[in-house]
Amino acid sequence: MGKTAALREEKLHSALGRLRMPIIIFDEEQRLEPLNGRGIALFEAENLRGDLVSARPSHPLSRLIDEILQTDAGAAARRKVTFPSGKHFIVESSGKSEKGSQRWLVLLLEPVDDVPIDEDAVLKSWPLTDRERDVGKLLLRGLSNESIARELEISPETVKTHVANILEKSGTHSRGEFLAAVLRSR
Repeated sequence: MGKTAALREEKLHSALGRLRMPIIIFDEEQRLEPLNGRGIALFEAENLRGDLVSARPSHPLSRLIDEILQTDAGAAARRKVTFPSGKHFIVESSGKSEKGSQRWLVLLLEPVDDVPIDEDAVLKSWPLTDRERDVGKLLLRGLSNESIARELEISPETVKTHVANILEKSGTHSRGEFLAAVLRSR
């Protein structure tokens, strides 16, 4: 590596180190690696390992990576993910490379400071079935219909039906309105 390339790499690592959010890469060898100090701290705090995707495919971060890699478009994703520790992050990905796994998938994780909500009490204020309450809790955590279906081991169509029922029973018309109604009622 030439002097100019080494200097450029040093500046890049310095800039990444100053960012206030963890940055993780999913490399061509299908391994997760922290790219800055906050990424290293996240790995330690959440007990993440490089082989997370293969060793713990049910981990929310593993599922998100798999979802990105499985999509035809491989578009960039921005999604709220709840780690097993209960901590929430908005994960933004660079999207899948056109060359498949030959390039890195970059993940930016923005910690989310949650507003405490007594989900059970709020959801009981509407005449929801037990299953609709289960779906409602996952809606509040920002999961997509597909993620809810995987989590509850039901079909995406069933989730869609439950979501429609939840919106109707709560008097809302969208997920955003539903969340706003929940926040107002806490």
